[in-house]
Amino acid sequence: MLAGLWREKLAMRIPAALERYLPARKPVLRFGRGPVVAVTWDQSAIYFLVAEKRGEAVRASRRGKLVRREEQDPLLTLGEHLRAEAIDAKRLVLLLARAELEMTTFPVAGVGNAELPAVVNLELEDKVGESDRELVVDYMLPTAYAMREASAKDSVPTADPLGLPLATDTAERVIAYWMFGETRDAWMTRAMAAGFQLEVITPRQLGPLGLIIRREVERDGLAVVVVLYHSEIEFSFLRGVEILALRAIRISASDSDSLAEQTLSEIRRTASMTDWGVPIESFEVLLVTCAAELAGIGAADVELLADFLNARVIGGSPASGEGAQPVESVLLGAAADHLLERLPINLLAAKRPPVPPNPARRWAAIGVVAALAIGVGGWTLRTDVAKLSDELADVRGELQRTEQVAAKFQERADETRVVRRWLEDQTDWLSQLK
Repeated sequence: MLAGLWREKLAMRIPAALERYLPARKPVLRFGRGPVVAVTWDQSAIYFLVAEKRGEAVRASRRGKLVRREEQDPLLTLGEHLRAEAIDAKRLVLLLARAELEMTTFPVAGVGNAELPAVVNLELEDKVGESDRELVVDYMLPTAYAMREASAKDSVPTADPLGLPLATDTAERVIAYWMFGETRDAWMTRAMAAGFQLEVITPRQLGPLGLIIRREVERDGLAVVVVLYHSEIEFSFLRGVEILALRAIRISASDSDSLAEQTLSEIRRTASMTDWGVPIESFEVLLVTCAAELAGIGAADVELLADFLNARVIGGSPASGEGAQPVESVLLGAAADHLLERLPINLLAAKRPPVPPNPARRWAAIGVVAALAIGVGGWTLRTDVAKLSDELADVRGELQRTEQVAAKFQERADETRVVRRWLEDQTDWLSQLK
């Protein structure tokens, strides 16, 4: 039923939608070579990581955290730091927070892959409303992070004991991100002014999910990834390789205990608003604390917070300075997905609806085919006519030779008749003398 309604909307509105989402002027993106620098920030710090692809692996070569100054663009701060440190990394992967990038989720049951880009665009057109402003949209399926290494021999359960829908290659919904075209152009201008070639605009919340799903979550395990920044908490609810929900809230706590209570309360609230049908205790909490200080709290005690949430900590403490920093999973995850060409969302290389067939091109193609057919037919006819002409010349030559022979026979026949008449008209004088 839903698929039928979408197809009816597509039939009525696809030309207008395509005209809006496929403007005459759109950026032509060419990915460069060399290392990439992934960057994100919160209200207090700028986090960056330089990574490079070597064979089929991606390695991080440099990483760091810079103090964010309110009066300066974070990209300019990063550009100045890289030049001062003689770090040659021009390709930029920009990870934006939820406040800087719009997100929506909606059902697409029964919609085929070929129709999906247009359906997503139509849904966003209805959501945003009629406008002359260019809308840049990219989307992903909830199972976009499914491991590509999985073989067909892997056993797939036919039923979920927890009652959740199984993660498959097809999905009943999509997760879409969007911004206006002028916002995209502004980010490109800011990146260029800082000395970068902007290649990716992607949600920060998706950054760590690829690595965490592949390394930390069981195939059909339930988990909620909690990422703490200076003044924001991001929640990603997972079921194996499937993203169940994405949330983000502002930190409003004044101490570690109230922060833990706020975090747990949001997890419970999100679970209660869904139809997953499983208790919140079934979810394993994976804690990623990126900021060394949290708004209103100061230096957070990660271990106490993890104990309160009964959570498993991903990466080291950002304040310890030892081991892998938690923010590295965010930045390296996005950089690796980009370099390995498996990034699910990139608003600079958004998935586009198929271009509608151009009637002029169609008739031009028909004309070319017709001209070729006429040309082939004419060449064949000319060949046949030439062959028949040769045969006619042969027949005429044979006829001429036959007429010449017949004329000779006729001439001899006439001579024979003359001789016979002459013989018949002769008088036998010997018999008369007797």
